Amino acid sequence: QMVSLDELPTEQGQEDHYENIDLKSEVKSLKTGVIAFESSINGKDNYMHYSPVGMFDWELLVIAQEDVVFSSLLYLKKLMILAGIIEFLLLGLYIAWNFYTVEQLAKSEKRTQEQLKNSNTLIQCVTELSSDKDINISIQNLLGIITQYFDSDRTYIFELNPEKTMLRNTYEYVKGGVSVQIDNLQEVPITVLPKWMESFLKFKPYYISNLEQERGFESYNMLKEQDVNRLIAVPLGKRGDVIGFVGVDNPRQFYNDATLLSSIQFFLTNSLATKKQQEQLQYMSYRDMLTFLFNRNKYIEVLDSHQGKVLENVGAAYIDLNGLKQINDSQGHEAGDAFIQNAARVLSRVFPDKVYRIGGDEFVIIDEDLNEAAFVKTIHTLCQALERDQ
Repeated sequence: QMVSLDELPTEQGQEDHYENIDLKSEVKSLKTGVIAFESSINGKDNYMHYSPVGMFDWELLVIAQEDVVFSSLLYLKKLMILAGIIEFLLLGLYIAWNFYTVEQLAKSEKRTQEQLKNSNTLIQCVTELSSDKDINISIQNLLGIITQYFDSDRTYIFELNPEKTMLRNTYEYVKGGVSVQIDNLQEVPITVLPKWMESFLKFKPYYISNLEQERGFESYNMLKEQDVNRLIAVPLGKRGDVIGFVGVDNPRQFYNDATLLSSIQFFLTNSLATKKQQEQLQYMSYRDMLTFLFNRNKYIEVLDSHQGKVLENVGAAYIDLNGLKQINDSQGHEAGDAFIQNAARVLSRVFPDKVYRIGGDEFVIIDEDLNEAAFVKTIHTLCQALERDQ
């Protein structure tokens, strides 16, 4: 391409190593070199080689655009761009994986802490139930531990009656400022809690995540009155033989996890069974097995408990049945036992839970609820009943 000096581009080179080149003066000075400039026609980068021809005052100029000059490098450029994109994506994946790993570690640490707290609380519960304290006190302390673990309003135990028709609230622990409900929940028909019992009979926990899921059942109003919106309950007993349940009202933590309650239900069931055995033993130790009145042991305990006290309105009567020996001799001891049992029924009817059989045919009545006039009148009623029924 033949170009006059006036047609030469006036732009200076734009690349770092082409700066400060005056093309016209370079050509006039018959120098050889290379310059890059932006075309004023198409806006593309151009590269020029200039060199004197040697025979005229002409200059040989070779001009080529960037995409032509570096055509062999475009493929490499694309590869480098692609490599950069891949590297960027890999870096993004690495960062994302790091975030995921950190998140999983955090979750794992949280689960570990929860499991550790669960284990420590379970140990506390078992230790409490295994202590030498009175079982009632141990169970009450246990409910306090559970309430603290769940950060709940209440923790309680309901027990089924022998007929499996009624539930009775036997234990309750309430957080400060929360209303006590145990006195209001003594005779609850199991028909009030149909879904609960269905779950308990399968020996599965029962969850209430929101009170609205109980709408349409009698339990809805009962729970609403107690300000219960969330609940966890776990059956007590052995598989196939439910004796009750332990429940937690409004748990604020671990509310989706009944692991702790499920773990202690075995120990609670055993403690309740032990308590019943103790009550039966105590009942037998204080009751006369023929008449089921209080026996001499209970009588002595009552006397000892009143030592040193000033008592008011106390009435006492000693009763000795006549004719027992003659009945035993003439009709046999079975007839004599029937005679004693009949007298005991009359005594118990007139003075319920205030009569003590202290000998074969000897009974004592101790009444602390009646004044003298009322007591004397009741004794008169008793004498008439004995004469009529014997």
